[in-house]
Amino acid sequence: MFDVELPETSAITALGDVQLVDAILATSKLDSAIQARRLSAIGELWDRRKREADTECEFFLMDTMEAFAGEIAAAVEITSTRARGLIRLGEALRDRLPKVAAVFVKGDIDPAMVSAIVHRTELIEDQAQIAKVDAVLAKRSPQWTKYSRRKIAEYIDSWVGRFDPEGVREPRKPTDDRYLDIRASSEGMAGIWGNLHVQDAIVFDDRLNQLAATVCLNDPRTKAQLRADAVIALAERQQRMACTCGAEDCSGGPPAPARDVVIHVLAESSTVHGDHAAPGYVTGFGPIAADSVRELKKRARIKPVVIPTDVPAEKGYRPSRALAEFVRLRDLFCRFPGCDCPAAQCDIDHTIPYGQVGGLTHPSNLKCECRGHHLLKTFFVGANGWSDRQLGDGTVIWTSPTGHGYATKPGGSLYFPVLSTPTGDPVIITPPEPHPMRNVMMPKRQRPRAEDTASRLASERQRNAERLALERLRTAQRNAGDGEPPPF
Repeated sequence: MFDVELPETSAITALGDVQLVDAILATSKLDSAIQARRLSAIGELWDRRKREADTECEFFLMDTMEAFAGEIAAAVEITSTRARGLIRLGEALRDRLPKVAAVFVKGDIDPAMVSAIVHRTELIEDQAQIAKVDAVLAKRSPQWTKYSRRKIAEYIDSWVGRFDPEGVREPRKPTDDRYLDIRASSEGMAGIWGNLHVQDAIVFDDRLNQLAATVCLNDPRTKAQLRADAVIALAERQQRMACTCGAEDCSGGPPAPARDVVIHVLAESSTVHGDHAAPGYVTGFGPIAADSVRELKKRARIKPVVIPTDVPAEKGYRPSRALAEFVRLRDLFCRFPGCDCPAAQCDIDHTIPYGQVGGLTHPSNLKCECRGHHLLKTFFVGANGWSDRQLGDGTVIWTSPTGHGYATKPGGSLYFPVLSTPTGDPVIITPPEPHPMRNVMMPKRQRPRAEDTASRLASERQRNAERLALERLRTAQRNAGDGEPPPF
């Protein structure tokens, strides 16, 4: 339906400079046009899902939006968070900004511009006003693509302000940008990024310097390395750091142990006990170099991972500690397509529900699912819902409400193929019907998501109205003065 013929990359080398610039421009417009059609399809399907939804579902923690986000995430192979963002854009272009959508379809603006327009026009409530803003932004936004994000936001706000002053997005407070993020940065390393209250940052910075100063002057580490190592000393509530100078008369002294954090590292035996170069894997972060694995071995407790092949099913619903540990190490992440929630934060789900034929507490019937996707799998099933089937090697085959199939492999097996050793034969059953007690058992929201969103936007408009009223009052007071300069 949307087939596009593109030249082979080998033909690009034969193009002249002018032709290359033309190709860059043409493919950029084509990329925007394609993404516009994707959002249009998402917006249309979302409108259908809303019309088909049961009113009661909107009070579910896993509501229609979350269920649809899972559907889009699986299809596009992205996270549910990103999928919700696409749904928000598709809905706004379809229902609020059709003229901007038409410009986007022609490729005259890019996704970044569309995202800015959707966000900065969300507070406009009056349909006549949003229609006016839509028309003017559709006309002018193609001229703004060359500007920075800050400038684009200013231009959009200036036009929103002409039609609906209270609809201009509220200026963000500096304190709203607080965050602390820790994630893998390179093999065996993790980066820490954050934005704190200045007073908190000063205290944190000073404490790192204090700890770094507790080693002797002969410690071979640089100041930057000492501060980095001081983070773990701070996390372990130590009063001083261990010096690495190696001198017997070192004045640094060892810190008091306060270890209460367990780090799980997966590695092959040949890496741990030999000189094999295969990397290990730190659960929750990623690969770690073989040399780092062997360094950790010096102070780690070595525990072999036992693959439970040819084992009987366990009695009861809850898996034993050993079985749960194997499932988490095999899967590493939530098994729903596109979800990267770490296994440590996931529920362990029976693929075939416990109590049904084949619903055993057995590794070939257990997998990791984050709470949201566990709810999706449990309650949004049936003829127009999700179904899943688990193979003996841990592969899970999902079928979406539209009949599309998606297979996910256990995350651990991608790093250590031995973890995909079959643990049993799969049992094929008829997809289950929706849970008869779904409306009772599903965790509930205080109010539907749409009401939450409307309330949040209305509160922001109210704050804008109060701020503008105060500004008008101050202006009137200044204008009512006698015109004389202030006394000195």
